[in-house]
Amino acid sequence: MKALKSVIKKKVYFTFLMCCLIVFDTIIVGCLFLGVWALERLAKLLGIHSWGFFVTISHISEIGLIVLYVIFVIMSIIISVVFLKEEITKMIEEV
Repeated sequence: MKALKSVIKKKVYFTFLMCCLIVFDTIIVGCLFLGVWALERLAKLLGIHSWGFFVTISHISEIGLIVLYVIFVIMSIIISVVFLKEEITKMIEEV
């Protein structure tokens, strides 16, 4: 019974850790998106939004931020799974 409580506690901790990492990643990338959006608005205000170079850089940065978010989420999942694997191994050795 004690081992079952331990497994449930570890799974809850793992889920909480996973959610916190994904929320943290979302906040980071969201702030970066907000910065890109502010720069685009500033460029329109200054009248340089039609420059081909600026438009290209803007699209590349948006695609880059999406890729960065996906990488962050995958990295968080891998880190969490590795953490859980070590915990399960320790639990099995205790039993």
